Amino acid sequence: MRSKYGRLLSVGLWTILICVGCGQDKGEGPPMGETEPSGMVEVEVRILGRSQSTLEPFVLLGDPEAETGLVIWIGEYVAWAIFVKLEGIDLERPITHDLMKTMLEGMGGRVMWVAVTDLQEEVYMAEVTIQTDRTALRIDARPSDAIALALRTSAPIYIAEEVMELYGVPVTREESAEKWVPAQ
Repeated sequence: MRSKYGRLLSVGLWTILICVGCGQDKGEGPPMGETEPSGMVEVEVRILGRSQSTLEPFVLLGDPEAETGLVIWIGEYVAWAIFVKLEGIDLERPITHDLMKTMLEGMGGRVMWVAVTDLQEEVYMAEVTIQTDRTALRIDARPSDAIALALRTSAPIYIAEEVMELYGVPVTREESAEKWVPAQ
């Protein structure tokens, strides 16, 4: 089966996009050798928390030296995946983000960086930039998945300067949140 982006391969319940010639439309990656994106602010996971009122998980990204951060609401499963990595918990079997890392590395690729790039209709957009020996690709992703993958590959996390300026929230170094814990 084909789509306008490449060949679709169905494997059980999974449909995988085999991206032949990707990068000719929106997915084109950075020039070979580019080491960091322009117009971006490098951040780290400052808080993985849970709303005290709704109990929904969130991640707060920010520069530890800055007084602004970006709050992104995330799903329970990806919050758990981020928690496992931040806490250094070894699992017996790989989870989805571990599998993505292993597949990328097995195909000779590496995650150069991930970036939160935009907010559209109240949903943050992100991209994962991957470098192979032949090309660089930018792949559309949910920010939470991009963060979980970046943590596993030690790739830097960026936020577009404009996104941080428009949607960032004030954060102090002393600020804390109820620590996220997996649901029982």
